Amino acid sequence: MSIVYEWHTTITDVAEASICVRGFPLAEIIRTRNFVEVAFLTLRGRFPQPREQRMLEAGLISLVDHGFVSSDVTAARSIVSENPSVIAGLAGGVLAAGTSTLSPENAAAFIEKALEMHRRLGGLLEETASVIVSEIIEKRERIPGLGHVTHKHEDPRVPALRAVAAGNLIAFPDQRLTRMGPGVLDATEELCRAIDAARRRLGN
Repeated sequence: MSIVYEWHTTITDVAEASICVRGFPLAEIIRTRNFVEVAFLTLRGRFPQPREQRMLEAGLISLVDHGFVSSDVTAARSIVSENPSVIAGLAGGVLAAGTSTLSPENAAAFIEKALEMHRRLGGLLEETASVIVSEIIEKRERIPGLGHVTHKHEDPRVPALRAVAAGNLIAFPDQRLTRMGPGVLDATEELCRAIDAARRRLGN
């Protein structure tokens, strides 16, 4: 007897001759909505307000070049050109993730090491951050998770995205490091902000 596996999700509902996305018939939204609106719908469960739609559209546009220059995409395309398998291509893309693309491993290890140093040294977070950044500057290394390998001084996408956000009354983070997500210790966020401030002050 064969075993039938079923996936359950609140995002889509697929049945014979019927496909719904967040409760809306796909055939209907194909005729009446655009891609950005439907992408927002899948994420938030509702259609976006005009200002939200413009901001998401700008964010997607800012990533349009990644398909041509990112190492993971190049690896996936090379693999699929020889082996036309989606699974093989995805696996290749994942394996190509590294310190410059996708992988958060180095940043997580850096934060863990920094927190351990702060516990050992005590004192203010700002003092620990200054020590950490000074060591990195001396070694001529980059702070994991900060900056861009190609755009050393300013990522040209940032001012453009800020302008779109301001024009649509959407708050744009002032810090290069913002909240890391629910469940992360407040000390981690505070340390990251202190490190970012020290980096700016010390000129890395």
